[in-house]
Amino acid sequence: VNFALVGDCLYLHGALEGHKLDAIQKHPKVCFTVLGNTEVLPTELSTNYTSVIVFGMAEVVPFSEIEERQAAFEAIAFKYSPKDENTLRYIEANREMTNVIRVRVEYLSGKRRGPAPKA
Repeated sequence: VNFALVGDCLYLHGALEGHKLDAIQKHPKVCFTVLGNTEVLPTELSTNYTSVIVFGMAEVVPFSEIEERQAAFEAIAFKYSPKDENTLRYIEANREMTNVIRVRVEYLSGKRRGPAPKA
């Protein structure tokens, strides 16, 4: 799942229908885990890692909230792609068939095992 953190909200994008949206409607309280800097240590039967778990309430950003949806799409897209006209055209071409899910961050927790990640 591609995501971006903007202020105190985590934004995800996804389909207009499906299990994820059904689950959010029934139970909007969610957690979202991000794992990075992983290194398998086979001789120790262990792993070095960095992780963050975000807890919060999820909701679909209504299509009427044009500015927030656009900001979320840009934050997600520009995290993974160049900040250029091609990326903006892609957002424009796909935004009407894509939902934006906002998770209002209430609490987060992080863990790390192993050396500090390189900057």
